[in-house]
Amino acid sequence: MSQTFRPLPSDGHLPHLDALRTFCMALVVPLHAYYLGFPDYTWVAVLSDSFHMATFFLISGYLAGGSLARRGASEFRAERLLSLGLPLLTIVLLLNPPTLALHELLHRGSLDGFTTQAAAQIVSGKIVLHGWFLIALLIYVALTPHLSRLLSRLPGPALPPSRRGLGLLVLVTVLALPAELLWRGEDGPFGLPLFVYETLRYLWAYALGLAAWQHRALFAALHRPDPAVVLVALAVWLVCLTMPPRDPLAWDLLYTLRRTSSALVLIPAFLWLSRRFASRETPLSRALSQASTTTYVVQWITLYILALCLPVQNLSPHVAFWSLTALALIAGFVLHHGLVTRSRWAAWLLTGKRPSRAQAVSSAAIPSTVGRCSTSSVQLSPPSKLPNTDPVLVPK
Repeated sequence: MSQTFRPLPSDGHLPHLDALRTFCMALVVPLHAYYLGFPDYTWVAVLSDSFHMATFFLISGYLAGGSLARRGASEFRAERLLSLGLPLLTIVLLLNPPTLALHELLHRGSLDGFTTQAAAQIVSGKIVLHGWFLIALLIYVALTPHLSRLLSRLPGPALPPSRRGLGLLVLVTVLALPAELLWRGEDGPFGLPLFVYETLRYLWAYALGLAAWQHRALFAALHRPDPAVVLVALAVWLVCLTMPPRDPLAWDLLYTLRRTSSALVLIPAFLWLSRRFASRETPLSRALSQASTTTYVVQWITLYILALCLPVQNLSPHVAFWSLTALALIAGFVLHHGLVTRSRWAAWLLTGKRPSRAQAVSSAAIPSTVGRCSTSSVQLSPPSKLPNTDPVLVPK
């Protein structure tokens, strides 16, 4: 059955996009819990690398198109500078230095040499940790008016509908490939920090979201997985798992094609699911969505605090992993609705916006008790090219 896709409402809100964005935020937490030392959960990193951050940026691009249309370029940039810049400063200046200290305690048991290590992180740009996501968005925001004008001048699709999915896959892969060719491990050209790599590798997703705002047919198509792209993705995964190429150039091409084809299968699938099952906003979905930015900003330091302070060494790795994940998510939710909605300063620092009393959730909606957990495995040593959304504590 065909569906009617309307343009973004004047208030900038589409419940199913909100729900999917909240889900992607929640997926960040188990991804970072995996990096604390849970090798059994490599599949979380692989799943994340296959669609997770690309979905974030695609939704951001779509919402940016509506905001730019409503506000104009100057107001759009000013509003985004505050809403992204203030949380970024909070992450880099207030949260990440103690996070790096906790990292040293968790992995080495002391702070010996921490000053030298912190200085190296600052010089290399790795001090941003998960703030790279906000840096990338700020760069995209600066480019949005120009990208919007460029996309609006492009002609309609020339390929027949049966080949548009493959055409989009080729275009997206070509756009994503330079980042993989320019970076080897953590070594970027001209000494550029790794967050520049992340910004380059996801520009296609943001631009695709922006184009979806301008072209209703594309927005509708992104809610339906293309069968031809599904077949390509399956074939690429089969090659990666059974006979990966040894040549670095061939591997970079195959790796990029695996990521882009997977994204162009999973993003439409999750968009369809969210539109099918989360098209209506509920009080719970609204509360979770409102807390998503706060949870993202504080989740790294929260995970380290939990891993250090909750001594349950007798827990199995699986119980410890999901306990850490659940407690970090709950902590972000409680922090937002317990403090951020009631404090002007906390709201500015963690969300870049003034607090809204209407966002406050009654304490009855917040779990009154949480379990305990800890982890005894605390090594960060994924191989090169391991799916990664934090280019600081782990290599590319």
